[in-house]
Amino acid sequence: MTEATFLDALQKFEVVHISTHGINRAFETLPANSALRESSLSETRMEGYPGIVLQATEQARGGKSDGFLQAWEIAGLSNVGAKIVVLSACSAGRRYNESSYFPEFTSALADAGIRSVLAARWKVDEAPTRVAMEKFHAEIKGGTPVSEAWRRTVVKMRSDPSLSHPSNWAAFGIYGDAETMVTR
Repeated sequence: MTEATFLDALQKFEVVHISTHGINRAFETLPANSALRESSLSETRMEGYPGIVLQATEQARGGKSDGFLQAWEIAGLSNVGAKIVVLSACSAGRRYNESSYFPEFTSALADAGIRSVLAARWKVDEAPTRVAMEKFHAEIKGGTPVSEAWRRTVVKMRSDPSLSHPSNWAAFGIYGDAETMVTR
């Protein structure tokens, strides 16, 4: 997904889900096994700017996108259609400035009009996160408010011995309006 595709999705859909790398503190680096480590992203644009890693194909074709969507690039948006954004991105929900209540990236989404964000505050394992997100999306699709949908997801995860460890669900937090519901 490119930056333009993600920003377009925020305009068109009620729920937007992105599963990628999140960089949310000064000088944080990509995981050692990331194919993006050798890409044009390197460390040049990531130092000190919270954001999520997307495709960098537009830059290669002479476009403006560098494949790293940063908080400041979202903050100026308006008239978004998305009500709920799910960031299955490691550390996307981590506070960049410890004195701030909201993480900078989720704050930018709120400033753009997104009512609820479910985001990981630290690194998460892909397999149990996929299971959690499938359960969460099934709940919100049925009209359950975000907070109740996540509560039900956690209850289901905790009742499964293979998923019950808090490392499989505790990283995620809800930012914004916890009672947001999908209406379409």
